[in-house]
Amino acid sequence: MKLERQRYILVDYLSEQPIEDKEILNSLWHTFTRLFGEVNAGGVGLYIISHDLESKRIILRCAHKQKENVITTVSLTRKTYGKRIAFCTRLTSGTLLSLRRKTKALDMLVK
Repeated sequence: MKLERQRYILVDYLSEQPIEDKEILNSLWHTFTRLFGEVNAGGVGLYIISHDLESKRIILRCAHKQKENVITTVSLTRKTYGKRIAFCTRLTSGTLLSLRRKTKALDMLVK
């Protein structure tokens, strides 16, 4: 059996109130299943790897074949449990280490 390749997506978000991982993940799953159906949702493997409440930044993991669908889902999710939220996809990578390197480089450019 071959292992499924993963992709890591760095996402920034804006919200008026603090939001927990579970709320974000449930909203993303809900949007994904509405857009792409239960069949595609079974193979997406969507998880939150990291969530920084200070910088309002999360790292998502998904199957590489579903990366574009996950990015679409992230951009179309507007509410989580009645709280308004706006997502912005920043970076994608095949490994967590390279995503963290790219994030450091991105942060240095912004400063």
